[in-house]
Amino acid sequence: MKKKLVLMTSALMAITLLAGCGNKHTHEWGVVSYTWAEDNSTCTATRVCANDSTHVEEEVATATISNITATCTEDGTSTYTATFTKEGFVAQVKENVPYQALGHDYQFVEFVWTETPESFTAQAKYVCSHDAAHVELHDAEITNAVTTEPGCETTGVRTYTASYDGHTDTKTDEITPIDHDWQVAYQWSADYSTCTASAVCKNDSSHKLTETVDSVYTVVTPATEISEGLGKYTATFTKEAFEVQEKEITLDKLHYLGRTPILSEDEKTLTYGLYPQTNVNDSTLVSALNALTTPESNGWYLYNNDYYAKVSAAPMNSSFVFDNGTTIVSGTTYWFKCEPITWNVLNNNAGQCYIVSSVLLDNHCYYNSTDRRTIDDLTIYANNYEYSDIRTWLNNDFYNSAFALGNSYIQTTTVDNSASTTNSSSNKYACNNTQDKVFLPSYQDYINSSYGFSTETGKTDTRHCRTTDWARARGAYYDTNSDSSQYNGWYWTRSPHSDFSAVACFIHPSGSLSNNIVHTNAGVRPGLSIKIA
Repeated sequence: MKKKLVLMTSALMAITLLAGCGNKHTHEWGVVSYTWAEDNSTCTATRVCANDSTHVEEEVATATISNITATCTEDGTSTYTATFTKEGFVAQVKENVPYQALGHDYQFVEFVWTETPESFTAQAKYVCSHDAAHVELHDAEITNAVTTEPGCETTGVRTYTASYDGHTDTKTDEITPIDHDWQVAYQWSADYSTCTASAVCKNDSSHKLTETVDSVYTVVTPATEISEGLGKYTATFTKEAFEVQEKEITLDKLHYLGRTPILSEDEKTLTYGLYPQTNVNDSTLVSALNALTTPESNGWYLYNNDYYAKVSAAPMNSSFVFDNGTTIVSGTTYWFKCEPITWNVLNNNAGQCYIVSSVLLDNHCYYNSTDRRTIDDLTIYANNYEYSDIRTWLNNDFYNSAFALGNSYIQTTTVDNSASTTNSSSNKYACNNTQDKVFLPSYQDYINSSYGFSTETGKTDTRHCRTTDWARARGAYYDTNSDSSQYNGWYWTRSPHSDFSAVACFIHPSGSLSNNIVHTNAGVRPGLSIKIA
């Protein structure tokens, strides 16, 4: 009801105003007055009709502001402009109106990323809407996660996320491909001439490698007759995943042919030189040996890296046998293997060793006659060692055979042949000292306790010495009794007996010291001096 009443009232006023201006039907407006609001936000234009003062026209215009000189931090001025729509009202401008400092109006713009050696950092960038030169940077919170896992051959992706005040941004970085984690295996060929490397990646079993290379062989330590050697095969691969492979092998000792002295661990025996010893009883081997026609320079035959000697048997007794039980038949040719000679070490003085064979290696007479001789106007008796056949044989035939492959360790020895080395210190048959490579031990040597012999001249196993098959075939006597002296032979010393000119001292199979006529064959137990250190 109130709204209807107001409308009716306004209509009546308009009618009254129109009626008041007479028949002219136009206004004669007076001067327009303009009134600004206190805060300059509006300007009101007012005018009054001269014909009827009750006719008033008014318009309120909202002012626009411009030409603001105030900054974010300092006051300034501004211009307000009010523009009217009704004809007759002129736009009003109010200049140099004081304007308070604007203050900052920071608005988020972007994240500024910075790469560090280890990671990334970011700052949220805010720019003032009033002045773009006014900028604030705020440290963002950074998180990261692997969004694409790297492979052995492909890059991965790590995503960094920056967060600040509800704003977020992301930055990606490549992750270097991970190294292959190879599980490698190596396989040598049977003869070590090649080596094959194969690998499967633990990260991806589809990633595989293989490479086969030839090896290079080197001798690290040569084998000798004394010690084993060391050889090495080396396989070098071109692919980075594979390492150099080495395969060490033990080289067997060289086939021992007596070139080098070998001292036993207890230093009681020594092996050096070769000599025929054991009868060959293998028919196949005998057949192969019989086919050989050319001997070596020392009269032996080389077959499959071993030496063999043959002899027409002349046993002392028709009942004598070889160690293998074969009866030794006189006139029959037998083959014997040349084996390393084992020596008993009688004395070792800082590597200078006096040694004597541990077995009777051969059979020989002391001198082939009981007659005396005259040499350089001197009477030489049959038991003179200097001019004996056995000395000549030892330093020629025996020496050149037994040490044909290596004799550099043997020393020339001044052999004491004085009476003091015989069975009597007044022995008139003693001879001059000799310079020998090989010699027979003396009577006194065989009762020297420091050499390991009994000082008694009677029976003793300290002087027992067994015959070899070769020595038996060559006529050596041996004891056939089934006791501790079985197969032991008698053998010569170098000492002439003091009572008889044609008799020399020798050792009985029982080990007792005795004597025999010089032209009798007896076992040979050589002695020599060698330098091993």
